[in-house]
Amino acid sequence: MAYRVPLLAEKLHAHAQAARKEAVQKIADRVTQIANEFYDKVHPGEGIATSKLVVRQAASASMLLHATFHGQEAPPLKYYSESHLDTLGLCFFLAIRKLEVAGVSIFKLLLIDDVLHSVDADHRTRLAQLLKDNFEDHQIVLVTHDKNFYDRLRATLGSGYKYIAISSWDIDSGPHLSDPSTDLDRVLDPATRVGKSHDDIAAAGGRFFEWLLKDLTERLEVPLVARFTHPHDIGSMWPPLAAKLSKHKGFTAAQPDLVKKLNENVWVRNKIGAHNSGEAASPVTPAEVTEFVDSVAALYKAAICSANKCGGTIQVSKDNKDVWRCGCSQLQYGP
Repeated sequence: MAYRVPLLAEKLHAHAQAARKEAVQKIADRVTQIANEFYDKVHPGEGIATSKLVVRQAASASMLLHATFHGQEAPPLKYYSESHLDTLGLCFFLAIRKLEVAGVSIFKLLLIDDVLHSVDADHRTRLAQLLKDNFEDHQIVLVTHDKNFYDRLRATLGSGYKYIAISSWDIDSGPHLSDPSTDLDRVLDPATRVGKSHDDIAAAGGRFFEWLLKDLTERLEVPLVARFTHPHDIGSMWPPLAAKLSKHKGFTAAQPDLVKKLNENVWVRNKIGAHNSGEAASPVTPAEVTEFVDSVAALYKAAICSANKCGGTIQVSKDNKDVWRCGCSQLQYGP
């Protein structure tokens, strides 16, 4: 009898441990399901939303993360890129949060601090949309140093959020707040231009135009003259892009005056806001600055999808080089 009590206790402990691991595995399976759903929304069509969390049976407290990559099951660190690892970790974090508060009537707070560094524009847009679609019941506090991601967030989340820019901080007085408006705001929302000099508005339009040209020349496969000692700018990107836009029958049918308008106004960028001409007073009028910035806004609206929660830039279709479309195909230019 002296040996049966410890033996019985060991069996009870083993059963309790097995039951605990089974319960944890069920939770892990649910978290994995949600994380893979989120991951597929951020990386649609890539076929790698196959991760799984596995409770180790031989250890008392351990869990393994596996994923299938082209038929090979292994830890994601073995095959995934830095950007895929960034979004995978974030999707698991969001999945845990989503499951944690499911059906619970409490104040829901989500803090996200500067989590994306290596993710491209389309994936950032889809991540912003993921937050908007799945965490509407949360108070979201998101901090980023990445201006492009901030612009994508502003464009995707819209006006239902409060945006704050922190220009500096110190221990005594804390953060110092500044105007949160970005170049995107200056271009798309005339109200944000009020009180700004036309030099500043032209500079914002020029910076935004240059960013948009980099995006479009790559996605529309525009050949550029090679540059090895200095980066491309408006002068090297706009003429070849303008030529390609003008030759595309579908684009010119939908946007007959857009290229012409930009050609007429692009000089504003070089006259003020970009270079110091040395003149006491700029000969550029506020109306001419407005025409330039509005023309840039028209190109943005013609190239970036605003329908169906997409936010993607048009690009050359893999099936037909004469077709340009966004990710959801709601914005499309055909022959």
